[in-house]
Parts: sequence; structure tokens; C-alpha cells
Amino acid sequence: MDLKIDQFGDLVIENGDFVWVTGKEAIAQQIVFRLRTALGETPYGRTIGTPWLQVLFRPGTPAESIRFILENRAAETPGVVSAEVDPLQIDTSTRVATVRGRAQTIEGEVTFEVAVAGSNN
Repeated sequence: MDLKIDQFGDLVIENGDFVWVTGKEAIAQQIVFRLRTALGETPYGRTIGTPWLQVLFRPGTPAESIRFILENRAAETPGVVSAEVDPLQIDTSTRVATVRGRAQTIEGEVTFEVAVAGSNN
């Protein structure tokens, strides 16, 4: 059981109480957390995270490599049996990358979507 978050990563509160998620919804939310966390972002585990700046946003990274990395990151989520992602969509005007995909989990199939902002440098 996890606390529910909205599409912006904020906790959901209804009628003054936190909302909990379980089952497929909790697994889908954990996939989003895993993909949204950048490599080196957390001081508690510098090797934890998705290599957005180190690999995925680098010019010349092959689309096959991007897809492989994202699918493996999603598949590493507890409860996920396999994952498939669509080609990474990057909006060059907003510098936001969007990942959409599907995962087979121990609870059934889930879909997920993650938006990640690129560097401002």
C-alpha cells in the first residue's frame, strides 16, 4: 500500500485524508517513481535512478538504447514481470520528454506515463 500521488508528483488528499493505492495502481505508481528519479538524485544511493542526463538526453544516443534502458528500469520495479515503452517523445520547445508504456505485473497489465524535464543549461 502506498500514498497516492497526482501527475505532478504531489500527494493526493481527499476530504482532509491521504489517499492510498494498492495492487495495479500502486505498481504503476512505483514505475513512475523509478523512471522519474534521475541517476544520482538521491544521496542515499548515488547509483539509483534513470540516467536521463548521463545517457538518455545526450545527442546521438540511439533510440534502441533509450528504449532498452527505459524498459529495463520499468521492469526492475517490484511486481513487474515485463515492460514495454513507446518511443521517447521530446518536446523541444518545453524541453520535456514523455515516456509512455505498458507493463505486465503480478496484478495484471498497467499503463504508465512519465514526463521529465531536461536540463536548463
